[in-house]
Amino acid sequence: MSGANLGVVEGAMRSIEKVHTYIGHGMDDVIDVSLDLAEAESDSNQLAELQQVMLDYAKMEQDLRVFTQAVDNVKTQIRHADPNDVPDMEKLLDAQLKDLEKQNSDDPEILQRHEKVKELKEKLWECQNPGENMPSEATEQTLGEDEDFVMTQAEIVTKCPITQQEMKDPVKNKLCSHNYEREAITAMLKNRRSMKCPVSGCSNNRHVQNKDLEDNKDLKKYIERKNRMAAKNKRPKKGSK
Repeated sequence: MSGANLGVVEGAMRSIEKVHTYIGHGMDDVIDVSLDLAEAESDSNQLAELQQVMLDYAKMEQDLRVFTQAVDNVKTQIRHADPNDVPDMEKLLDAQLKDLEKQNSDDPEILQRHEKVKELKEKLWECQNPGENMPSEATEQTLGEDEDFVMTQAEIVTKCPITQQEMKDPVKNKLCSHNYEREAITAMLKNRRSMKCPVSGCSNNRHVQNKDLEDNKDLKKYIERKNRMAAKNKRPKKGSK
Protein backbone atom coordinates (compact mmCIF):
# COMPACT_ATOMS: atom_id res chain seq x y z
CA MET A 1 0.00 0.00 0.00
CA SER A 2 2.76 2.42 0.94
CA GLY A 3 4.63 1.57 -2.28
CA ALA A 4 1.56 2.44 -4.36
CA ASN A 5 1.11 5.71 -2.50
CA LEU A 6 4.74 6.64 -2.99
CA GLY A 7 4.45 5.87 -6.70
CA VAL A 8 1.61 8.38 -7.03
CA VAL A 9 3.62 10.96 -5.11
CA GLU A 10 6.68 10.44 -7.31
CA GLY A 11 4.55 11.06 -10.39
CA ALA A 12 3.16 14.25 -8.91
CA MET A 13 6.66 15.45 -8.00
CA ARG A 14 7.80 15.02 -11.60
CA SER A 15 4.96 17.30 -12.69
CA ILE A 16 5.98 19.84 -10.06
CA GLU A 17 9.54 19.79 -11.35
CA LYS A 18 8.20 20.73 -14.79
CA VAL A 19 6.33 23.66 -13.23
CA HIS A 20 9.56 24.74 -11.55
CA THR A 21 11.26 24.73 -14.97
CA TYR A 22 8.45 26.83 -16.47
CA ILE A 23 8.85 29.36 -13.66
CA GLY A 24 12.56 29.61 -14.44
CA HIS A 25 11.82 30.25 -18.12
CA GLY A 26 9.23 32.86 -17.13
CA MET A 27 11.78 34.68 -14.98
CA ASP A 28 14.27 34.75 -17.85
CA ASP A 29 11.57 36.14 -20.16
CA VAL A 30 10.75 38.90 -17.65
CA ILE A 31 14.42 39.93 -17.62
CA ASP A 32 14.64 40.03 -21.43
CA VAL A 33 11.41 42.01 -21.85
CA SER A 34 12.38 44.43 -19.06
CA LEU A 35 15.73 45.14 -20.72
CA ASP A 36 14.02 45.73 -24.07
CA LEU A 37 11.63 48.23 -22.44
CA ALA A 38 14.45 49.95 -20.56
CA GLU A 39 16.45 50.28 -23.75
CA ALA A 40 13.42 51.75 -25.54
CA GLU A 41 12.93 54.15 -22.58
CA SER A 42 9.35 52.97 -22.14
CA ASP A 43 6.96 54.03 -19.39
CA SER A 44 8.48 53.25 -15.98
CA ASN A 45 5.10 51.87 -14.89
CA GLN A 46 5.58 48.98 -17.31
CA LEU A 47 8.94 48.17 -15.76
CA ALA A 48 7.40 48.33 -12.29
CA GLU A 49 4.71 45.87 -13.39
CA LEU A 50 7.33 43.47 -14.72
CA GLN A 51 9.30 43.72 -11.47
CA GLN A 52 6.11 42.74 -9.64
CA VAL A 53 5.66 39.80 -12.03
CA MET A 54 9.20 38.71 -11.14
CA LEU A 55 8.32 38.88 -7.43
CA ASP A 56 5.19 36.81 -8.12
CA TYR A 57 7.35 34.19 -9.83
CA ALA A 58 9.72 34.22 -6.85
CA LYS A 59 6.78 33.64 -4.50
CA MET A 60 5.53 30.73 -6.62
CA GLU A 61 8.98 29.19 -6.57
CA GLN A 62 9.17 29.61 -2.79
CA ASP A 63 5.77 27.93 -2.39
CA LEU A 64 6.87 25.05 -4.63
CA ARG A 65 10.04 24.63 -2.59
CA VAL A 66 8.03 24.44 0.63
CA PHE A 67 5.61 21.92 -0.90
CA THR A 68 8.47 19.78 -2.22
CA GLN A 69 10.15 19.76 1.19
CA ALA A 70 6.86 18.76 2.84
CA VAL A 71 6.40 15.88 0.38
CA ASP A 72 9.97 14.68 0.98
CA ASN A 73 9.33 14.68 4.73
CA VAL A 74 6.11 12.69 4.28
CA LYS A 75 7.84 10.16 2.03
CA THR A 76 10.46 9.60 4.71
CA GLN A 77 7.78 9.04 7.36
CA ILE A 78 5.90 6.55 5.17
CA ARG A 79 9.03 4.58 4.34
CA HIS A 80 9.71 4.13 8.05
CA ALA A 81 6.10 3.38 8.95
CA ASP A 82 4.73 -0.05 9.80
CA PRO A 83 3.52 -1.65 6.51
CA ASN A 84 0.42 -2.84 8.33
CA ASP A 85 -0.38 0.60 9.71
CA VAL A 86 0.27 3.10 6.93
CA PRO A 87 -0.54 6.67 8.07
CA ASP A 88 -2.94 8.94 6.21
CA MET A 89 -0.73 10.65 3.61
CA GLU A 90 -3.08 13.61 3.15
CA LYS A 91 -3.12 14.41 6.86
CA LEU A 92 0.65 14.03 7.11
CA LEU A 93 1.17 16.37 4.17
CA ASP A 94 -1.24 18.95 5.57
CA ALA A 95 0.57 18.91 8.91
CA GLN A 96 3.97 19.24 7.24
CA LEU A 97 2.81 22.18 5.11
CA LYS A 98 1.44 24.05 8.12
CA ASP A 99 4.66 23.47 10.03
CA LEU A 100 6.89 24.61 7.16
CA GLU A 101 4.73 27.65 6.43
CA LYS A 102 5.24 28.78 10.03
CA GLN A 103 9.00 28.42 9.62
CA ASN A 104 9.10 30.34 6.33
CA SER A 105 8.67 34.05 6.92
CA ASP A 106 6.36 36.15 4.73
CA ASP A 107 8.88 38.99 4.88
CA PRO A 108 8.90 40.53 1.34
CA GLU A 109 12.62 41.21 1.72
CA ILE A 110 13.21 37.46 1.33
CA LEU A 111 11.74 37.62 -2.17
CA GLN A 112 13.81 40.72 -2.93
CA ARG A 113 16.92 38.66 -2.26
CA HIS A 114 15.93 35.96 -4.77
CA GLU A 115 18.72 35.35 -7.29
CA LYS A 116 16.60 36.26 -10.33
CA VAL A 117 15.11 39.35 -8.67
CA LYS A 118 18.62 40.59 -7.96
CA GLU A 119 19.70 39.73 -11.51
CA LEU A 120 16.84 41.83 -12.90
CA LYS A 121 17.84 44.82 -10.76
CA GLU A 122 21.49 44.44 -11.76
CA LYS A 123 20.82 44.23 -15.47
CA LEU A 124 18.35 47.11 -15.47
CA TRP A 125 20.98 49.25 -13.76
CA GLU A 126 23.61 48.18 -16.30
CA CYS A 127 21.25 48.98 -19.18
CA GLN A 128 20.19 52.38 -17.86
CA ASN A 129 23.61 53.35 -16.51
CA PRO A 130 26.19 51.77 -18.84
CA GLY A 131 29.69 51.69 -17.44
CA GLU A 132 28.65 52.79 -13.93
CA ASN A 133 28.74 50.76 -10.74
CA MET A 134 25.47 50.14 -8.94
CA PRO A 135 25.51 52.39 -5.82
CA SER A 136 25.68 50.46 -2.56
CA GLU A 137 23.14 52.81 -0.96
CA ALA A 138 20.50 51.90 -3.51
CA THR A 139 21.35 48.24 -3.10
CA GLU A 140 20.91 48.40 0.67
CA GLN A 141 17.48 49.99 0.30
CA THR A 142 16.19 47.44 -2.20
CA LEU A 143 17.87 44.28 -0.99
CA GLY A 144 18.01 44.65 2.78
CA GLU A 145 21.04 43.25 4.59
CA ASP A 146 22.35 40.88 1.99
CA GLU A 147 26.01 41.65 2.58
CA ASP A 148 27.25 39.72 -0.43
CA PHE A 149 25.24 41.95 -2.74
CA VAL A 150 25.60 45.21 -0.83
CA MET A 151 29.26 45.26 -1.81
CA THR A 152 29.87 47.57 -4.76
CA GLN A 153 29.82 45.64 -8.00
CA ALA A 154 33.12 45.18 -9.78
CA GLU A 155 33.27 46.88 -13.16
CA ILE A 156 32.34 44.54 -15.99
CA VAL A 157 35.31 44.03 -18.30
CA THR A 158 34.21 44.44 -21.93
CA LYS A 159 37.65 44.74 -23.56
CA CYS A 160 39.47 41.69 -24.87
CA PRO A 161 42.73 41.08 -22.95
CA ILE A 162 44.39 40.10 -26.22
CA THR A 163 43.33 42.91 -28.59
CA GLN A 164 42.53 45.53 -25.94
CA GLN A 165 39.47 46.34 -28.04
CA GLU A 166 35.80 46.16 -27.13
CA MET A 167 34.63 42.58 -27.62
CA LYS A 168 31.92 41.79 -30.17
CA ASP A 169 31.76 38.00 -29.87
CA PRO A 170 33.06 37.12 -26.38
CA VAL A 171 33.83 33.59 -25.27
CA LYS A 172 34.46 32.58 -21.67
CA ASN A 173 37.18 30.31 -20.37
CA LYS A 174 35.31 27.78 -18.22
CA LEU A 175 38.42 27.16 -16.13
CA CYS A 176 38.98 30.74 -14.93
CA SER A 177 35.91 32.68 -16.19
CA HIS A 178 38.01 35.19 -18.15
CA ASN A 179 36.60 36.39 -21.47
CA TYR A 180 38.25 36.89 -24.85
CA GLU A 181 37.25 37.96 -28.34
CA ARG A 182 36.49 34.69 -30.14
CA GLU A 183 38.54 35.50 -33.25
CA ALA A 184 41.56 36.61 -31.20
CA ILE A 185 41.76 33.60 -28.88
CA THR A 186 41.07 31.18 -31.76
CA ALA A 187 43.94 32.67 -33.77
CA MET A 188 46.30 32.38 -30.79
CA LEU A 189 45.38 28.73 -30.25
CA LYS A 190 46.08 27.98 -33.91
CA ASN A 191 49.48 29.63 -33.84
CA ARG A 192 50.71 28.14 -30.56
CA ARG A 193 51.08 24.56 -29.42
CA SER A 194 50.14 25.54 -25.88
CA MET A 195 49.26 28.72 -24.02
CA LYS A 196 47.90 29.74 -20.65
CA CYS A 197 45.18 32.31 -20.04
CA PRO A 198 46.44 35.63 -21.50
CA VAL A 199 44.97 37.66 -18.63
CA SER A 200 47.81 38.99 -16.48
CA GLY A 201 47.82 37.49 -13.00
CA CYS A 202 45.35 34.70 -13.81
CA SER A 203 45.70 31.93 -11.22
CA ASN A 204 44.65 29.21 -13.66
CA ASN A 205 47.76 27.23 -14.62
CA ARG A 206 46.10 24.92 -17.12
CA HIS A 207 46.63 25.48 -20.83
CA VAL A 208 43.73 26.96 -22.77
CA GLN A 209 41.97 24.56 -25.13
CA ASN A 210 39.07 25.06 -27.51
CA LYS A 211 36.93 22.72 -25.42
CA ASP A 212 37.33 25.11 -22.46
CA LEU A 213 35.73 28.01 -24.35
CA GLU A 214 32.00 28.71 -24.35
CA ASP A 215 29.81 31.50 -25.71
CA ASN A 216 29.21 34.28 -23.19
CA LYS A 217 25.78 35.33 -24.40
CA ASP A 218 25.06 37.46 -21.33
CA LEU A 219 28.22 39.51 -21.80
CA LYS A 220 27.53 39.86 -25.53
CA LYS A 221 24.04 41.20 -24.80
CA TYR A 222 25.45 43.57 -22.20
CA ILE A 223 28.04 44.94 -24.65
CA GLU A 224 25.44 45.37 -27.40
CA ARG A 225 23.06 47.18 -25.07
CA LYS A 226 25.86 49.31 -23.66
CA ASN A 227 26.90 50.37 -27.16
CA ARG A 228 23.33 51.12 -28.21
CA MET A 229 22.73 53.21 -25.09
CA ALA A 230 26.01 55.08 -25.62
CA ALA A 231 25.05 55.82 -29.23
CA LYS A 232 21.61 56.96 -28.15
CA ASN A 233 23.07 59.32 -25.55
CA LYS A 234 25.26 60.92 -28.20
CA ARG A 235 22.29 61.83 -30.38
CA PRO A 236 21.12 65.47 -30.04
CA LYS A 237 17.91 65.78 -28.07
CA LYS A 238 14.78 67.02 -29.82
CA GLY A 239 14.59 70.79 -29.78
CA SER A 240 18.30 71.24 -29.12
CA LYS A 241 20.43 73.21 -31.52
